[in-house]
Amino acid sequence: MEWYEDEVSAMEQRLCKFPLSEGQVVFYGSSSMRMWENLEGDFPGVGVLS
Repeated sequence: MEWYEDEVSAMEQRLCKFPLSEGQVVFYGSSSMRMWENLEGDFPGVGVLS
């Protein structure tokens, strides 16, 4: 099992409970993605899920 599999599984479960709407984008990545302070502001008009 890879170190990130638990995180990916949790994201998949979250997406099953709260399916994406039209135009939403899932952002997933390392700490550089998780610590992005203004993801919504940097991608205006995009339904951001992180």
